[in-house]
Amino acid sequence: MEMKRSFLPALAAVLLLALLPAAPAAAQKKHLDSYKEGLEAFAAGRLPDAERLFRAAIALQPKEQDDAYGTFKKKPYLPHFQLGMVLYGLKNYRAAIAEFDLSERDGAIQKGESFSALEHHRRLCQEAVGRFEQGAAKAKAALAAAQKSYETARGYESKRELASFWNEGSPSWKEQLDQAAELLERGRESVASPDPKREEAGYREVEDLAAQAGQAAKAVETAARGKLGELSQAAAQALGSLDEAEKSAQDLLRGVSPLQPYPPRVGNQVKIVEGLVLQIQRLRENRDSQGVPALVEQLSKETRTLRNLSALPPAVFAEAAEAYLAGDAAKVVQLLTPFKGKDDRERYFQALLLAAAHFDLWVASGERDANEWSLLGQGIGQLKAMAQPPGVPAEKFFSPRFRELLAQPASQ
Repeated sequence: MEMKRSFLPALAAVLLLALLPAAPAAAQKKHLDSYKEGLEAFAAGRLPDAERLFRAAIALQPKEQDDAYGTFKKKPYLPHFQLGMVLYGLKNYRAAIAEFDLSERDGAIQKGESFSALEHHRRLCQEAVGRFEQGAAKAKAALAAAQKSYETARGYESKRELASFWNEGSPSWKEQLDQAAELLERGRESVASPDPKREEAGYREVEDLAAQAGQAAKAVETAARGKLGELSQAAAQALGSLDEAEKSAQDLLRGVSPLQPYPPRVGNQVKIVEGLVLQIQRLRENRDSQGVPALVEQLSKETRTLRNLSALPPAVFAEAAEAYLAGDAAKVVQLLTPFKGKDDRERYFQALLLAAAHFDLWVASGERDANEWSLLGQGIGQLKAMAQPPGVPAEKFFSPRFRELLAQPASQ
């Protein structure tokens, strides 16, 4: 009985040792099944399935082995290497390099024929990643250049002179820059989160996005700069014409100042011209050229009016007036009959003095000279035909009877 009791612990130990490998063997079979299925999927070109199966094998057994299975010839278990090859095929080169490095670190692959393939494909992956990094640098540089062009173009939006042009056209400047901003944002997102399966193509697309954004921004910048140049040139020309108009007005104001106190019409016109000159000074301070053409036209018009109102009469008028006041009506007729007035004002006063002279000559003939009476009638008719006579005959210069004739309706 004692012998049986002493034998029991040893028997239990043997049984325990026999039972222990059972669980690891099942797990080993499972990860090898995933690995073998992954090899079949990889050989068949089913790369996504192969990736999934190799990752499943690694989850169960991450360490590689050089003689893991096989009856007559042992075959290696190299899931990291095989996953790296799958990732290479999927163009996920960075992840492939990581798997190749893990495979090399385990050491099993160096004992077989696959190590040269690992080194070859890892080098190909590194070269591809190098191209990607260059592509990323080019894409980032293109984005930076496009962003600079965009900011330069957007800076013109604050120009007050261009406010009316910003939303014109189809597409407008604003729409072009909004589109450029969208393209730049898409490019930045692609660079920040590249798709590892299409990294090279992605960076080329980013360069294309940057080129499109830069072209749109450059087009707006060129158009805005050109329009600003046109406006500046127009403003300079307008301000130049304004300077000329102002100088002419100032010269005239200085010229008429000795006439003070001004006659009513002249005084009113002086005030109008002075007010326009003040407007010019305020406009020049604000550098606002938009209202220049209208102001120049108005100032030129009012200056001409003041010049006409304040202009001295021709010398022949002064001589004829002196002759009339001296009672020499014949000389008035002699002086003014051949005269040709240059405007309505001169023609009015010519007709007025001639009519007054013919009236005096008719009265001097005892009111019997039919020719003088006819010439008087013609002169009065000419005066009445003027819609807006520039003046009214003064009482102190013309007789009451003559002024009565002028006041009669035209039909009499």
